[in-house]
Amino acid sequence: MSVRRVRHLFAIVPLLLPLGLAAQSQVDPLGRSVLFIRGADGSGGLGSGTPQQRTAHLSDIQDTSTQPGNHGFGELAALLRSDGFTVSQWIESQGVLTAALLLAHRIVVFGSNNRVYSAAEVSAFHTYMDAGGSALFMSDANWGPDWDAAPKSDNQFLLRYGLSVYQDSASGVPVISRSTAGRFVQPTHPVVSGPDGAGPADEVNDFDGEGVSYLHVERGSEGWVASVLVTATGFQVRQLSNTGQPGVLVAAGARDGAMVMAQKDDGLILGHFDRNTFFNTNGTGTSLASRDNRQLARNLFRTLASVQGRWQSIGPPCGGAGRTPALILGDPNLGRAMFWSLRGAAANQATGLLLSLGSAKPSTIPGPCVVQVDLANAMYEPLGVTDATGSFVTSFALPNSHVLSGTKLTVQMVIASPVGPGLGVLELSDAAEVRLGFAR
Repeated sequence: MSVRRVRHLFAIVPLLLPLGLAAQSQVDPLGRSVLFIRGADGSGGLGSGTPQQRTAHLSDIQDTSTQPGNHGFGELAALLRSDGFTVSQWIESQGVLTAALLLAHRIVVFGSNNRVYSAAEVSAFHTYMDAGGSALFMSDANWGPDWDAAPKSDNQFLLRYGLSVYQDSASGVPVISRSTAGRFVQPTHPVVSGPDGAGPADEVNDFDGEGVSYLHVERGSEGWVASVLVTATGFQVRQLSNTGQPGVLVAAGARDGAMVMAQKDDGLILGHFDRNTFFNTNGTGTSLASRDNRQLARNLFRTLASVQGRWQSIGPPCGGAGRTPALILGDPNLGRAMFWSLRGAAANQATGLLLSLGSAKPSTIPGPCVVQVDLANAMYEPLGVTDATGSFVTSFALPNSHVLSGTKLTVQMVIASPVGPGLGVLELSDAAEVRLGFAR
């Protein structure tokens, strides 16, 4: 059996990632590609100013200006690249939105989009989301030629998921603070507390926007569940007018938010209330440099790029004397301790763990017993000795690393036994296919 012992069990996993894994869905859970959707040249600024000025309002990822009053997303793009993402942009005038275009990207950002999309294009987005995609939606009056254009463009896509965007409230620079009682409805969510939900290094306590377009939550369809992460209560929302003019301001309700989400399986949509939060330094109203806006940006994209940790049992156990060694795991959530339990094995015997990257690759050894890990890249770690009942319990601290989210492993326990069927000296538990991720 060709294996290598690794004393620090999960420390080597990042080194093996270049070996590559097959995607578990049409959208690669290990992908780090972000696509920004931008409005067509000249389509922003509420139709005012020169064509160049209207285009500048659309927050291009190539716009790195730090002049006072800028609208650029260049610093946001640089922040994402420094965090391991690749960043690209699609402009609405470049053609038709298709599933093939979207499926190549782990995250799609609906930024300054402001046009009416066809039913086929909306369906392409739904296909992307159902394939495990992630999307971020933001809106702003100046991202369109009139007050309704940007939110209506977003709402074409969002209604299926129980979400919608209001018009720009044009209400100054609201500050959203954790210290406001009840403001953070889900205070340990990774968007505001980092992937492990614990903080404090990656915690968001305050963020802001300028003008801002709040979002609304209803019941999603087809299994999608929508919820408010950060409430808008105490502020005012502006209803769509359907005339292109400013709508009516009303008090925000319990289902209105500055940050909202919808999820189903691996698919995740996050809605944020403003573009200005992520402007370059000295941007209009606010910028990445203000409050915890930069950390919020990191958390948003890390969350969108992550999947939920999960595992499933595979293959039969191979025990001696009628035993059925069973492996039971806790949720494999990065940044937390993972519970590990063996039951029904030979008593008072040495036990260890076999681990390989990727899906199971069964092979039969004399006994016969089936080894589920891929022996070509397997690692072995001695763990200890079973107790008098044939049980062994331990836990592993998983790294708090967003780049590992989506990594797939196969694990199986090996138990020494003088009457074991495997090679006449060992027993094998059933195996587990594990996908590392984060709790949502």
